[in-house]
Amino acid sequence: MLPPEYQTKELTARLGRYHYPLGRVPKMEEKNDKSVEETIVEILARNPDSRYVKGIPILLAKNHVDYGKLSRLADSEGVVNQLGYVLETTQKLFQKNFVTCNDDNLGKAVEQLWKMRSPEPQFLDRGWEGNKGYLKLISTKADYLGLKEKWGVVTLFEFNDFKRNFELYK
Repeated sequence: MLPPEYQTKELTARLGRYHYPLGRVPKMEEKNDKSVEETIVEILARNPDSRYVKGIPILLAKNHVDYGKLSRLADSEGVVNQLGYVLETTQKLFQKNFVTCNDDNLGKAVEQLWKMRSPEPQFLDRGWEGNKGYLKLISTKADYLGLKEKWGVVTLFEFNDFKRNFELYK
């Protein structure tokens, strides 16, 4: 397994190659390069840092995505609810910004993930599950579109967070 610092640099470099540059993109070897679908699931499963999660709509808008593969990978990593929440948020974001990229496929993926979702609440912000201050803060955050509750996702990420980031990078 790679050290965390290398993993972060490698992920940042990969995001730059997928048209979501986060500052200076470090030069990295490209062997074992991961697909955009693998990158999205990796973010949700292992690196749910806000700058990465909020970039998922950018990755979806600027790259060809195999939503079937994305759904299968999410299922294998146990992040179906989290991906469903982010994809449906992205779908709403695209509608508000008149973006048409794989819109039918995106909608079908949301429907497929809905059928696969877990009934148990799922945390998108990893590592905070038992923190009482975090849980109190979560309870004060508005669920603008009702998607957090719908998908059973506990997170600080809101529609407007994704929207602001999308407007910066689109």
